[in-house]
Amino acid sequence: MVTDTMVCAGKPIQFIDQTLVCPDSWTWTVFPGSYEFVNNSTPNSQHPEIIFLEPGNYSVTLQASNQNGEATLTRENYITAGGVTIPYFEDFESAGLSATGWTTVHPEDGDAAWSVQFATGNGGSFAAGINLYESFNFMEKNQLISPLINLSGLETAALSFDHAYTLTGTDLDYTDSLIVKISVDCGESWSRLLELYEDGSGSLSTTDPLASPFTPGSPEDWCGYFQDSNCYAVDLTPWLDHSNVMIMFETVRILGNNLYIDNVRIDALTSVNDQASVEDDQIQIYPNPTTGQLSIQLNDNWDRAGISVFNVHGQLVHRRLEHVNNRVNINLSGAPEGLYFIQLTKDGRSLTRKVLVN
Repeated sequence: MVTDTMVCAGKPIQFIDQTLVCPDSWTWTVFPGSYEFVNNSTPNSQHPEIIFLEPGNYSVTLQASNQNGEATLTRENYITAGGVTIPYFEDFESAGLSATGWTTVHPEDGDAAWSVQFATGNGGSFAAGINLYESFNFMEKNQLISPLINLSGLETAALSFDHAYTLTGTDLDYTDSLIVKISVDCGESWSRLLELYEDGSGSLSTTDPLASPFTPGSPEDWCGYFQDSNCYAVDLTPWLDHSNVMIMFETVRILGNNLYIDNVRIDALTSVNDQASVEDDQIQIYPNPTTGQLSIQLNDNWDRAGISVFNVHGQLVHRRLEHVNNRVNINLSGAPEGLYFIQLTKDGRSLTRKVLVN
C-alpha cells in the first residue's frame, strides 16, 4: 500500500508493505518507469522511497515473501503524480473539502476554519466558507488550498472564482482581507496573485453591511450582481509548464463578516478564432475585434449559460445570467480599449474566449 494517492512530481513518496504477515523480502514494481529510487532505497527495500519524474498515473505492484510462501498485490493507476488536468471546476456541491482534494490550514488556537457550508443564490446549495463573524482572534490567518493542478503543455490559463462577503458596519478601517496565492513547488513557497479588502469600491464586499452573521441566500449576495461588486479572474500564464500548481485562498481576520468562495475555475484561454477540441464547445463571437457591440452565438448545449466578461485586471465588467435564445448581444461600448475574457458557465462546465475592443 502507498501512503498517498496524489503526489507532487519530483517529490519523494514512501511505500509501506501490508500484503503478507511478517514478510522478509520485497520486490516493488512501478509502471510507467518515469521514476527513481531515493534515500538509499531500492526495489527490494521494505519501505522504499521514489521520486516521480513526470506527471501522470502510476500503477504499483508488490511481491512479498517469507518461508511460508509469497503474495502479490497490484493497484492499477494507484498514484497520480502531479495535478489534475484542466479545465478544472469545483462548486463544492458533491462532498466535503477533503473528498475533493482541498485542504485547510489554521492556527492550533484559532477559532475559525474553512469548511463546506450551506450557501445559495449562486447556482447551488453549498460553498466553501469561513465564519469570521464569530472569530475573535485579531489578524488570524486561515488558508484554503486546492488540490494539485497540472498546467504543463498549455499556452495560456486563467483562474476565476465567485465570492460573497459583507462588512458588519460602515467603518472601512475594520475590514477582513482575502489573499489569493499560487505555488508551483508543492506548497514550499507561495506567490501572491490578488490581495483584496474592502475600500469602498466593492473590491471585496458583495452586498450591504450586516450586523449579524452573513450567509448568502440570493444572487444579490454574490459578486458581480451589482455594478460595483467585483468578481475576479487572474491570468496564470506566468506559471505555465508546471504540473504541481496549488491555489490558496487565505483570509486575514480584522473585524468583518463571513466569507464564501464558490465556482473555482481554471481554464485554458484560446482565441475566438480557434476551433474547440470538442464540437459541443464551439461558439461564435463576432465581430472580433469589436468597437463595443458584439454577439455570441451558442449551440443548444450552451443555451442559457451564465456569461461573464472580465478585463485583463480580473475585474468583472459584465454578467448576464440568463437569456432566451441562442444569440446574446453584449454592449461594451463604454469599456476602455483592450483585451477582455468572455466566460461561459453551465452545468459544472466552463469555457473562456478572448475578444479585443478597439
